[in-house]
Amino acid sequence: ATLSHRWPQSPLLLARTDNLQELQAQIPWDRLSKTFQGACTVAKALRIRYIWIDCLCIVQDDMADWEREAKKMGTFYELAYVTIAATTAESGLSPSDASKRLEKQLELPCDYTDIGAVPKISPTVDRSPLDKRGWVFQERLLSRRVLHFAEGQIYWEC
Repeated sequence: ATLSHRWPQSPLLLARTDNLQELQAQIPWDRLSKTFQGACTVAKALRIRYIWIDCLCIVQDDMADWEREAKKMGTFYELAYVTIAATTAESGLSPSDASKRLEKQLELPCDYTDIGAVPKISPTVDRSPLDKRGWVFQERLLSRRVLHFAEGQIYWEC
């Protein structure tokens, strides 16, 4: 899975050269933002074992790593089983909110494979805080499946 999210104004847990070894060994749950916890909760509910989160998978203060990994971002979104999008929540996607919405087992069918334009889903998604991010165009266009977590609703994009 991949995560599409907005970086908050407050400090965010980032992979840096000074904490990389620690993060590779273990990331304590309480150090993750609510959005990251929510995305992990969704991935677990979908029985997805791995999640790619940009600021934890790219070393933010290592320009060589950033340049190498940023070139691969499109591939990560394109090959992901699903992209979990914290679409409208200004404060992110909380794990309790994610759990409530995924109480029953979900299957994520995707028969439509035409890539070429980002479909219009609803004004809630298309004019969301997330949609104002520059990177989100690539994340949305290349992802085969997107679960948009909006206020009180999940939108499915395939």
